[in-house]
Amino acid sequence: MGGDMVSVKLQESVSEEDLDYEAMELDIDLDQSFVTESLFGFDMSQWIKKKEAPFIRLRDKITFLVGVLNYGLIAFLAGGHHSFLPWVYLFKYPVMIMWRYLSYKKMDWHYFLLDFCYYANLLVLVSLFGFPENHHLFVVAFCVVNGPLLWAVPLFRNSLVFHSVDKITSCFIHISPPVVMWAARWYLNPTTDFKIHVCKAHDTGNPADGCETTWADTFGYPVAFFAGHQVLYYLIIHLFLRKSIKQNPRALTTYRYLVKSNRRSPTFRLVSVCGAPFRRLVFSLYYTVFAAVTILPTFLMYQYFWVNFFCVAGCIVVAVWNGANFYIEVFSRKYAAKYHEFKRRSTITGKRPKVEDGKIIKQAAEDNDDNDDASSQKKLNGGNKSSADEPHHNQGKRGSITAV
Repeated sequence: MGGDMVSVKLQESVSEEDLDYEAMELDIDLDQSFVTESLFGFDMSQWIKKKEAPFIRLRDKITFLVGVLNYGLIAFLAGGHHSFLPWVYLFKYPVMIMWRYLSYKKMDWHYFLLDFCYYANLLVLVSLFGFPENHHLFVVAFCVVNGPLLWAVPLFRNSLVFHSVDKITSCFIHISPPVVMWAARWYLNPTTDFKIHVCKAHDTGNPADGCETTWADTFGYPVAFFAGHQVLYYLIIHLFLRKSIKQNPRALTTYRYLVKSNRRSPTFRLVSVCGAPFRRLVFSLYYTVFAAVTILPTFLMYQYFWVNFFCVAGCIVVAVWNGANFYIEVFSRKYAAKYHEFKRRSTITGKRPKVEDGKIIKQAAEDNDDNDDASSQKKLNGGNKSSADEPHHNQGKRGSITAV
């Protein structure tokens, strides 16, 4: 699915089989300064080098502000202005996807954009704006976004972290389509809003037909759509591009991320039941089974408002919870470590440590000056002062200035 794919450090090796994927360091903090150069045509590297810390902090603050305002806007529209949701989604989709492509292309992760979740987003746009009067296409789009796309939120641990463009994009890809289709299914008027045919009655013009649907519409066609994508994906990634991906240790795909990242994981053992030559094929088959299982409940979600509502809301709560874990566990830990380091140095030196750009700096130069002043005072006093009387923090040779 490509959600929250992160900075990866690999050993210097060319062969895919020799790569130590267990040495991956998963840390979501993408430096997207190069995107500005790609979009506007000038090099910001020198400017960022001088202003790196303030620039990153300002970028994160702006991203946090936009992220909060964005989700506030979505909540406002979902509360009573449902006809605007598809238009907002249409506006944001190319912006978010272009940003992700530019970000991932530099790190050779752009293969993620061939995953099913991006095709499902395109299917929603085609259904709403291309063929709004096609009832069957709407049902297929509704089921795939409320099936494998929605349940990818807990599977890939999507997190609502407002200062991270990468995390916000992952949440947009997996959460926005179910919210839009929820609004289209239950609130949009087919006579005024896009003329979307969400029910059979809209196709026939007979209100007596209602919104009843069949298992073929809510299960057969969506699973066939997913399986078709898997066949196309297998041909592109595992056949046509396999050699180039294998020779590039930086390249990352869903298969590498989920299977190769940990050879002791249950996933790796599961796809290896038929031997190494068939791992990719077995992975695609299991992926299709996963999609089919998650598509099963969409029949109830399409028929009953509250089932649809609680499933979508539940996955949003999971994303918020994951974001809370990130802020409380990761941010608080870093902040606490920085605070205790600050307190420790204050206690040892008896001075307030110098802090630059949020980092505690060892003031070796100033301490050496204190040593020189103490030595001079000793000479003036005739050297009668014993070394035992010297402050302990002035004993020993100081190192160079080091950022902690």
